[in-house]
Amino acid sequence: MLLLIAPPARAVEDGTPYDRGRFIVFEGGEPVATERFAYTNAGDSLVIEAVHSRRMRGADGEVKDFKKSMGLIVGRLDHGLIRYLSNQDMGGKLSVFGTSMAPDDTVITVFREVDGDGNAEALRLAPGRVFVIDPLIFTCFDVICRSIGGQTFTSRPVSLVTLGDPPRAIEATVTRTPGDTLRWGGKPVVTTRLTFKDQAATFRAWVDRSGQMLRFETGDGRVRVEREAPPVPPRNRRPRR
Repeated sequence: MLLLIAPPARAVEDGTPYDRGRFIVFEGGEPVATERFAYTNAGDSLVIEAVHSRRMRGADGEVKDFKKSMGLIVGRLDHGLIRYLSNQDMGGKLSVFGTSMAPDDTVITVFREVDGDGNAEALRLAPGRVFVIDPLIFTCFDVICRSIGGQTFTSRPVSLVTLGDPPRAIEATVTRTPGDTLRWGGKPVVTTRLTFKDQAATFRAWVDRSGQMLRFETGDGRVRVEREAPPVPPRNRRPRR
């Protein structure tokens, strides 16, 4: 598992997460899911892990526990994708999704296994860095934001591999504009808004100066994701005399 940016100066020893947190997922304004994540240094790689949990209605109409966990590994220096793996459990129905890169970084193999029955598909990639998008894993967008959020640009392409059915290798356009000032952790935070758009969908992310994703929305605004802020320490009040 891994991240796409060099760790900050305060990064700690290998094997110790230098950032961890939780996203709260809202649909139609109601909280429906949580997603915990952690970023960890691992030698010449960066490891990112996330677990998304919710209750979801299955194809049979029953509401069941849903859990999806992922592990992502990228190169620490070039931020290149090394490996991605996610495991999904929907009421006991197990699915596994994953990727592996060719040595020349021009082909990616995407595999999927459902209850032991699997298949694999090779996708041709455009030159350059590629990012993975996995349905219901919002940390994937956080990884992209941290990778490009600190860069100076107005609009730029990003190469994506989407782990849908079927998987696709696509190019999206990211546009950078001033964002809103959000209240986070008891303080106002000036953000930048990154708008992702391809032929099929639009997404928006609000990031702080380091590229950390504080808010995410789908194009229609129905799905909103908020990073949970740390608790605000109580003020020390002087006793009244």
